[in-house]
Amino acid sequence: MSLRFLAPLGVLGLAMLIGVGALAGHAGQNEKPAEEGKAAPSSLAMAVVDMDRLYTASGGPQALQEKLIEIGMDIEGRLNAIQAAPFLDRNERLEYVDLVGKEKPDMAQQARLNALKALSEQRAAELQTLQVTKPLNPAQTARLQELIEQQRALAQVMPGIQEAARLQQSDRAAAFRREQLQQLRGVVAQVAKEKGFANVFDANALVYSTNDLTPFVLQKLNKRAGK
Repeated sequence: MSLRFLAPLGVLGLAMLIGVGALAGHAGQNEKPAEEGKAAPSSLAMAVVDMDRLYTASGGPQALQEKLIEIGMDIEGRLNAIQAAPFLDRNERLEYVDLVGKEKPDMAQQARLNALKALSEQRAAELQTLQVTKPLNPAQTARLQELIEQQRALAQVMPGIQEAARLQQSDRAAAFRREQLQQLRGVVAQVAKEKGFANVFDANALVYSTNDLTPFVLQKLNKRAGK
């Protein structure tokens, strides 16, 4: 679980071979011979693409921002669920936090989650009763202190839970962005094959090239988007 949003994307920094060589050049070793009238990509054929422009044109930044909001709401809901069950002992609390953190709990896990939440609510009602009971016998006094300590223990560990949540948000957002770039690289690879290029670099990593595939990739992206 995590709430830390990523820094602005800036230059995507694919200052390396973006994989088209591996996707297009090496893949040809296991593919059928080039169709008649189409030249097979040369291992020396090189082109560039503007990955920043492609990412923006594909709607990547907007999709990432929407995903960040979605993840943030999910994380906030999980943190609220944890804070809503303060009356659990240490082992119960560890189990409850683990269950809350599961992406898709099964029926048994959901039932246990509900049971622990109900147990906390039952103890909250017990605490309220003890707080207005006068006088308290020794057993009641000990129980009141025990319930107060459970509540205090959760407050003490919540900062650590929140930090773990922030780290998880970063991981989930980064994984989503990697998936976006992987899909974009796949489109670039298709265009590179069609144009006979075995190697494609990010335009920010190459000083000069007469072969810019960016317009052709944009056309394919727009076609896919129905523009």
